[in-house]
Amino acid sequence: SEALQAIRKENATARANEQLAREEQQKADSERQRAERELARSRRMLMTTRLVQAAAIGDRDPVAALRVLHDTDACPFNLRDFAWRLLAQRYRRELLSLPGPYEGCLTVSLGGDGLTLAFGGEGRKALLCDGRSGQERLLSPGPITAIAFRPGSGEVFTAEPKAIRVWDCSTGKELRSIATTASTLTFSADGKWLATTWNSQITVWDAISGRQLQTLAGHSQFVNGLAFSPDGKLLASAGEDRTVRVWEVQTGKSRAVFDQQPGPAFAVAWVDRGRQLAVSLGRSGRGPAVVRLLEADTGLERRALRDFVGEVWVLRASPDGRTLAGGTGGVQPNGQELPGKVLLWQVDGSEPPLILAGHQGGVQALAFSFRGERLAVASGGADRLAGGLSGGGVKLWQINPMCGRLAPDPDTDESGLVLLHSLPGGRFLEASNSRVARRDSKGTRLDALTLKTEHRKLLTVSPDRKSAVFTGTRFPQAGTIYLLDLASGQEKILLNQQTSAAVAAAYSPDSATLAVSHPQGVVRLFDRAGTVLRVIQANHGTPEGLAFSPDGKILATGGAMDRTQKGEIAFWEVTSGRRLGLGRGHPWRPSSLVFSPDG
Repeated sequence: SEALQAIRKENATARANEQLAREEQQKADSERQRAERELARSRRMLMTTRLVQAAAIGDRDPVAALRVLHDTDACPFNLRDFAWRLLAQRYRRELLSLPGPYEGCLTVSLGGDGLTLAFGGEGRKALLCDGRSGQERLLSPGPITAIAFRPGSGEVFTAEPKAIRVWDCSTGKELRSIATTASTLTFSADGKWLATTWNSQITVWDAISGRQLQTLAGHSQFVNGLAFSPDGKLLASAGEDRTVRVWEVQTGKSRAVFDQQPGPAFAVAWVDRGRQLAVSLGRSGRGPAVVRLLEADTGLERRALRDFVGEVWVLRASPDGRTLAGGTGGVQPNGQELPGKVLLWQVDGSEPPLILAGHQGGVQALAFSFRGERLAVASGGADRLAGGLSGGGVKLWQINPMCGRLAPDPDTDESGLVLLHSLPGGRFLEASNSRVARRDSKGTRLDALTLKTEHRKLLTVSPDRKSAVFTGTRFPQAGTIYLLDLASGQEKILLNQQTSAAVAAAYSPDSATLAVSHPQGVVRLFDRAGTVLRVIQANHGTPEGLAFSPDGKILATGGAMDRTQKGEIAFWEVTSGRRLGLGRGHPWRPSSLVFSPDG
């Protein structure tokens, strides 16, 4: 019995020890869980702080904001929630980076689709590049000193040692040439005039025929920059002789001379709808470099921009004239080498400048897309004034993050924007850039048609829900108009002659007539078979708004008049293409139109 009691006592002691051990383990687990919760809370607080920091600096310096967001210590992958993705998408401005080195990257230009870049590559070759994939294609072996797309066309101009050569962007074939020597190429907004410089001489050409129109003499030293006014009637020039001159394009007469500038004039741009001139001036003695905003008529200074380091070599104004882009960096006259940056100023001074950094060497060239939502930047690693570059690169930036995106976000559906259209029986049609599907009233997908290729933009769906219209957005399909039969899935090419993507499309109420608008005011009308009925020249910029009257007899187009960006609406007779009327009064170009039920 004593042995039995001893065994029972030992068992009780063991059970007590086990219970104590379990309690200790539970206590330890509880402490560990509490510590993990505190750690998670601290990490979440740190990440929240980082998100607030990124939001505070993002609109001014998106590159720095992205650096904060992608810090894996402060923003670990498992905590990147909707708020993080929203900020990352908002400030993901850099769409493409071509590091090169491109020793000839003194120049860059953007095509009408905002996706095709032309620039000087290695050995000063002329290259074309798809802004989405980064795929390059040789255009000319060069060497080139300048390159530019002619607005409203598929032509690329290259300035080479003894001639200006004109190329077809889609085929790469040379179309014509102009026997002259030029260091810069500048087009008017409508693509009608071409201005070139060589030393102190300025020449104006007919961009289509190549005929020389005017020779403008007045600068005593090298001409650094040219800019056409928004209406194409005036040309401004900036020279090393510390003067800014304004010329009448048609007559070649000097309209104004703004001399006695404090330093050499490096660049010039028209802003505020042509009412002001932005001029970049270099250092003068001990005075710093400055960008001055001058009244175009009088030359009086309206505002001075000094919130940058170094000198601004190049200026470009956005198409609406509200944003001014300036490029800095590179080797300065004092021998100091500064990193390349682009500053984006709001002309009205309502916001601090947006900074785009990370460029190799100084910024040498800038180019806005047709709508102003993207900016191409060419940079190099040596002194521009010394006449050469040791290396350089090209970047494509999204200036306005709300203007769509070129690459799909990995956390979202790759199809992008989805449009819904009602169908008989309570069903509806789901149409996006890469897929068309039918769904029942509960949202269950019934069938789907996947498009043969990507990189398309949905323009419209016919009222009878039998066809959908797409435009190609990626070179070399940019501008191709596709008609998709929604019943059979068969696809037809309506037009393959444009190098700029179509902007808008609209069907007549009976689905018998399709209107498609292109840059530079061209509107084409197609019948059911896809035959072009007629071409309307709207003459008010790019018609972003299209609408048919309820009876289908009248087409309304909305755009900007005279390149001033003030809106106007034109009414056209569909059968003849004759303009019936014109309405003005919008402060900005209208992008959406709709008729009342009675027309």
